[in-house]
Amino acid sequence: KAELEAMNAQVASIEEERRQLSEQAREIRSRRSTVDAAVHDALPRTKHQLGLYAHISKISWEAAAMHEGEVAGHVSDPKRGDVMPFAFKKGECSDVELANRLWDLIDTNATAVVC
Repeated sequence: KAELEAMNAQVASIEEERRQLSEQAREIRSRRSTVDAAVHDALPRTKHQLGLYAHISKISWEAAAMHEGEVAGHVSDPKRGDVMPFAFKKGECSDVELANRLWDLIDTNATAVVC
């Protein structure tokens, strides 16, 4: 009889654990739905903002360079038909210096810049 009671207690414990795990899974699904909805709402706005940024700054980034430890791309000046490439190795310039050099490229239509 004691063995049966021990097995019943173990079954009850396992069922309680299953109930808790089911509740956690439900909460996770609920949070995922919330995150998915936020992403769905934010994605078009973010794409629009990035499009505006690219249009205003006239910077096109080279994504492949970022995997190689560089910040690279080009700044275009549609009025003059110029394209000025830039390439900065990560760590050789501070973030502020890099940003200032990019602004200089945008503002002054300078020639190619390498840091």
